[in-house]
Amino acid sequence: MTDEAPVSFQVRPVPPAIVPAVWPQVLPMIKAALAHSGGEREPGDILQMLTTDAALLWLVMDPALVGCCVTNVAQWPRKKIATAIIIAGDGWDDWGASLAEAVIAWARDLGCDALDGWGRDGWPKKLTPLGFKRLYQVVRLEL
Repeated sequence: MTDEAPVSFQVRPVPPAIVPAVWPQVLPMIKAALAHSGGEREPGDILQMLTTDAALLWLVMDPALVGCCVTNVAQWPRKKIATAIIIAGDGWDDWGASLAEAVIAWARDLGCDALDGWGRDGWPKKLTPLGFKRLYQVVRLEL
């Protein structure tokens, strides 16, 4: 048994004007996450989305940077959906619930009907305890 206090994680959205200042710190995490994607985006594309208000960067701090997330919102004909398009960093089991809580509150404040997450096969196992459910699979044929 240890006397160590539990780590308290702070999750903060980053305004578009501040993104260039923190970009060097999050870039390695973004690159690592994109290495597992379908090639739809490069880091420069993510940076452009973040600096033009097309997406929102979230930082997870303990107080050092331990993770990040990129979200966006789409208004579909019948639903407004927030989506976590990137979640990156080490120690999800430690800080994931803190990130989810902050992003869920943000999506609710925006009047979103749902929060989706894009990711690899392991994510449903991580997110199900937080109330998420798997909706469908995506398959792709490169042309």
